[in-house]
Amino acid sequence: MGRVMNSFAVTVVVDGFDLDSEFQNAGIECLTYEVVVSRTGGVTRVDAEIPALSPLDAVVQLQSDLRSINVSVVRLDPDLVSVSEIAERCDVSRESARLWSAGKRRKGFPTPYTVVGSTPLWHWADVSSWLLSEGLEAGESMPIPSSIVEALNGTYTQLRNARREGWMLPTTAPVAHIGQRLVRHSRGWHPVEAVSA
Repeated sequence: MGRVMNSFAVTVVVDGFDLDSEFQNAGIECLTYEVVVSRTGGVTRVDAEIPALSPLDAVVQLQSDLRSINVSVVRLDPDLVSVSEIAERCDVSRESARLWSAGKRRKGFPTPYTVVGSTPLWHWADVSSWLLSEGLEAGESMPIPSSIVEALNGTYTQLRNARREGWMLPTTAPVAHIGQRLVRHSRGWHPVEAVSA
């Protein structure tokens, strides 16, 4: 039985996208999935709905497609939401969302990721996972899990620092699916059949 494709919502902050570039805009229009590019306060974001086997596959696909038009990913947007935004996304009253977050209507609501001023904020991915566990509607597209967002953002930061500081980076194999092994050849990394013992 084959693996199931899901639709993942991926939002990244990028560098190198010129909103007036015919080449880059044509590259975005040629993609087989939905993409919206926006710029606010000098920050360029790319929002995409990508069909993929896993959340990591969705991120890798978007990163690869952006690289092909000379755009680099700076970081994944963690998609932090307040109680009001949770209520809006779930199409419930603000009071219902507040009671969820306080543990007064249902148990096990995720812990806030941070507090800005006096407003607690949650990773939408954590809230979405909780909604699904409670049998509630969480939207059509699955968000990228917060653990993947944080791990990849750490990697993006290390790579930026390495380039800025001129560090030597070790040559490593690209991410492979479990059960797949990659071997370096003179023309790049190639998959090799796993050898069973």
